[in-house]
Amino acid sequence: MKKIFYNGDFVTLEKENIEAILIEDKIIKIVGSKEEVFKDADEKAEIIDLHGHTMMPAFLDAHSHFTSVANNLLKVNLEECVSFAEINQKLLDFKKNNNVKDGEWIIACNYDHNNLVEKTHPTKDIIDKVLLNNPVLLQHKSGHMGVFNSKGLELLNINENTKDIEGGTIGRNNGIPTGYLEENAFIEYQMKVPMPSFTDLFEAYKKAQYIYLSNGITTIQEGMTYPQMIPLYDQLLENNLLKLDLISYIDINSKDIFFNKFKDHIKKYKNNLKIGGYKIFLDGSPQGRTAWMRIPYADSNDYCGYGTMSDAEVYNAVEKAYKDNFQILAHCNGDKAAEQYINAVAKAKNENDIRPVMIHAQLLGRDQVKSLKKLNIIPSFFIAHTYYWGDAHVKILVTRELKT
Repeated sequence: MKKIFYNGDFVTLEKENIEAILIEDKIIKIVGSKEEVFKDADEKAEIIDLHGHTMMPAFLDAHSHFTSVANNLLKVNLEECVSFAEINQKLLDFKKNNNVKDGEWIIACNYDHNNLVEKTHPTKDIIDKVLLNNPVLLQHKSGHMGVFNSKGLELLNINENTKDIEGGTIGRNNGIPTGYLEENAFIEYQMKVPMPSFTDLFEAYKKAQYIYLSNGITTIQEGMTYPQMIPLYDQLLENNLLKLDLISYIDINSKDIFFNKFKDHIKKYKNNLKIGGYKIFLDGSPQGRTAWMRIPYADSNDYCGYGTMSDAEVYNAVEKAYKDNFQILAHCNGDKAAEQYINAVAKAKNENDIRPVMIHAQLLGRDQVKSLKKLNIIPSFFIAHTYYWGDAHVKILVTRELKT
């Protein structure tokens, strides 16, 4: 099937003064003058008049979490809340409007303590004031921390006897969990919360793809794919629900599971899904004060955040990627985490050009840039952070630099 587009503003990023484009079987065949394009047309070609509109290449998603985008459509959105009272009212309204029964989970997302008048995270006691009979999870906007109420802690068996998790924190007050968890602790327990029904989630997947597509994005990313998500992907593929190209970066510790399950998707698209590489997390987020920094935060004498993996674990992961000739993406928000990743790549690098990526890289030190170039590490800068958390960064990071 041939399609010819003409009478528009064509932005190819390579050529100028383009008059028409011919596409055949979803492949761009000719880009040039109307004479060049139309001479290759036939009576079956579809002729599309753009009426002066712009046609340009689609955007490729450099980093996001597709399943999280879909999942968040089913949650209480706390993005506009500026106080604990507003959070609680949102939770109550959601339970009432959605006929949520006692005992059923209520999950909320996008609260940001930086924007609350209290300037701190809620606790189980705050949520318990309005919801004692439903397990509740509040997910921070950064995705690196969250809060459970008492019922949620009870169902997950988190109590004063629960051991801390390396690379994470369980908030406590005199040894009793407050409901607040961050980094590895939050990730581990969040994954134990029941998923929505397949029916609801697949409708959300459809809507999520439309959100991407409406913004001109046709290749989307699953920034971290865990084994628990495999049944979802099975259903997406079986029901042909993926309409956009989806590139998945898998939990490196679960390599064998994914390679066996999705052997036809490794490094290549099949039914719009490709397993593109490994993913590791080296630290948290600066707005949550868990990014791992070389210099202490401005409001602390010695607190620099912390890493979520040991040097040996990071090296082993990077070495595996080089040996497998498989790309690896590393979440590095702080410059100390960046340093850890740079050192691991320098030590493990071999002749394979796996194009390792440093996700976020927003606090990369100027002195570290040359190392990235030398090692062929691609920095993926999260510039949107300045929109969402610029004020918080100025308070806890920029003033810190001025003092040094």
